Amino acid sequence: MNITFIYPDYTMQRPFSKPEVLRIEKGGWYNEGLAALSASLKQQGANVSLLHYMAPVDEQTFKEKLKRTNPDVVAFTVRTSAFKLADRWSKWAKEAVEKPILWGGYHPTLAPEECLDVPYVDAVVRGDGDLVIYSACEALMNGHGLDDVPSLSYRKDGKFTSNPTAPLVWDLDKLPIPDFSIFDYKKLISTKTNVALGMLSRGCPYNCTYCSNRAFRSVYPNPEHYHRSRSPEGAIEYIEQLRSVYPEVKEFRFLDNVFGLNMEWLEQFTKLYKRHVNLPFSCDERIELISDDRAKLLKEANCKQVYLGVESGDEELRKLVLERTMSNEALKKGVERLHENGIRVFAFNMVGLPGEDRKKALSTIKLNASIKVDDSIVSVFSPYPSTILYEISVEKGYVKLPIDYTQFTFLDQPDFSKEEVAFFAVYFGFLRRFYRRHGQDSPLAKMMDNIILSPKLPTRTLISLGESYAFAWEDLKSFVRMRMPGLFKTAKKILRR
Repeated sequence: MNITFIYPDYTMQRPFSKPEVLRIEKGGWYNEGLAALSASLKQQGANVSLLHYMAPVDEQTFKEKLKRTNPDVVAFTVRTSAFKLADRWSKWAKEAVEKPILWGGYHPTLAPEECLDVPYVDAVVRGDGDLVIYSACEALMNGHGLDDVPSLSYRKDGKFTSNPTAPLVWDLDKLPIPDFSIFDYKKLISTKTNVALGMLSRGCPYNCTYCSNRAFRSVYPNPEHYHRSRSPEGAIEYIEQLRSVYPEVKEFRFLDNVFGLNMEWLEQFTKLYKRHVNLPFSCDERIELISDDRAKLLKEANCKQVYLGVESGDEELRKLVLERTMSNEALKKGVERLHENGIRVFAFNMVGLPGEDRKKALSTIKLNASIKVDDSIVSVFSPYPSTILYEISVEKGYVKLPIDYTQFTFLDQPDFSKEEVAFFAVYFGFLRRFYRRHGQDSPLAKMMDNIILSPKLPTRTLISLGESYAFAWEDLKSFVRMRMPGLFKTAKKILRR
């Protein structure tokens, strides 16, 4: 049985100042889900091919490449923002090879009926597909037996049908190590700078209202096992396998939602990691977990950078709207603990949240500056289906359906227009650095407050200038990283200092 995976790995966005232009951000990222599914299929004797598209592809090229893989089933990984793209490519796939088409991923899991309204899609896998992917592909190839495959949704006699969801595999050590070799590591973005991506756990135990994890967890009959991890020994085996595929690796970036959630696990992992690997790594953490002991343990394990979700600088909004209950003081203490142990802090933030306004957006910038994060990124809030904030945004009329996810901003609120959101998103980094340098009570800082909050601020003109600069800078970074990775790494070290 020949299975071909299709991975659309690039994003499309319309600049706020030029909405008629569709800007493409090329991909080149490792996908843990596809690697895990490939491993499961190969373990049962299937042949697997991957068509990894890091940039748009024309119809003829797409069809020719797909035909050369000689698939029995064509499988797509589909995220919400790539739904329309997957729709078009599924049509091309059906015309090219006339074989069954299977969709999987977050969007098919949470909106299977919408996905099956696409006429070229024969079935959808909901949730983790490790234990069902082979049976699903085999049933589709043979044209019968779909009723016996757990987690599968499909059309039967013209009616939408969903089989019961398979339980979560809580012991990840029982699953095969992901098939890292399915990716061409020489073409991945991270490996250009000798960084390897990986995941040692799955799921998240938290219930943030902007995240789909809450809805995703409810899909399973055993949601109590939604967050699970490889054993410390299994994690080292995973890492060693990854190193064998990519021996040039000099640093790891672990993509777990929360790295080392259990302290006992982290202690055992640290001992093994120091003994067998001991390469620097970065990971995601929750500020509520950053105790003195955890910070010291991360340092001992050779962690060099931690990614933290700050999201909003307004405590009330963060607590009541996002259900993130940490205080600003806790954020400050956590960052201090990490810095005391020589660990850099990278903050995730959002603007354009329901209930936000200019002052609250400015408070996010100022909080990042005052707690002295080393770097940060801001994203414009995107209301994704099956999340609580999606329902709130639709109910209050802040967003129009259907949502075009190529937009730069999404919510249009009485106290925070799309234009204002775009301004804060474009100038977030500049303003964070300004307040970090000049403080919040200096005359310069107070003058900046008045400028930013002034209703006469020419936001549209400033957005146009800021976007032009940001795009030129990102294009330069991308070019240097992909074509001159040595120079990129050197420049990154200098800028960090």
